[in-house]
Amino acid sequence: MPEPDSEQPVHPDIEAAPSSEASGLTPEQEAWLNDVFTYHAPDPADIIAYIAMRESGKSLGRTILLCTPACADQTAAIRSVREAIMSANAARARRGRPAGPPPGRSH
Repeated sequence: MPEPDSEQPVHPDIEAAPSSEASGLTPEQEAWLNDVFTYHAPDPADIIAYIAMRESGKSLGRTILLCTPACADQTAAIRSVREAIMSANAARARRGRPAGPPPGRSH
């Protein structure tokens, strides 16, 4: 599937994002954003790793549900496992490139 043209809107009802010059971003920040918000197609090894991570998260989620009472903390624990798996998937997809903060900025 071809990459969408960054100059064209993604959808007719959505305006294209301003260029890096118009937005005040540096070229490095623009490149970082493009990488963070680009779909990174998995290779066969990635698919196996994603399945392994997802199944491990599901196993921990099952243990949490079986060993804790239904409460806000249980929900938070499940949400944290889900977030951990999503972050691990992103680390794999982006091949370890940093997710933030953007270049040239600090918190």
